Amino acid sequence: MNSLDKRPLLVLALVAGLLFTLSSCSHLQAPVKPTASEGKTKVVEMAASSFEFDPNNIEANQGDLLVILVMNRSSISHNLTVKDPQGRVIQSVELPEKQTVRVQVALALAGTYEFYCNRPLHPALGMKGQILVRPNSM
Repeated sequence: MNSLDKRPLLVLALVAGLLFTLSSCSHLQAPVKPTASEGKTKVVEMAASSFEFDPNNIEANQGDLLVILVMNRSSISHNLTVKDPQGRVIQSVELPEKQTVRVQVALALAGTYEFYCNRPLHPALGMKGQILVRPNSM
C-alpha cells in the first residue's frame, strides 16, 4: 500500500479521533429539579442552543408527568428526542428556530431517560442529557 492509498484511512482516523474528543468534552451539569409542580405534573424550563441543552441533567419521580418548556435559542432548528430506561423512543419533537415548544414526557418507569437532538453529529457535540427518575417509595 503506497502513501496515497493510506490517505482515506488517515482522514477517517482523524475524524473519528476528533468526534471522540468532542463527545468526551460534553458533561452533565448539576442535577436540576423541576421548578413548578401541580400534583404529579412537574415543569422544567430548558434552553436549546448549538450544541447543548441547559439544563442537561434533570431529576424527577416515577409517575410524574414532566413538562419541558424548550426554548430553541439557535438560528437553526433542532430536535428533542427522549428514550425511556429500556432505550425506546417515547418522544421526538421538532424545535423550530427561535421558538419555545412544550414537550410532555410521562415518567412511568424508574431509571435514566436519555434525551438528545437527533440531528447528525449534534449528540456527539454535546447536545444530549438525562432525566433521572427515582422510584416511588411505598
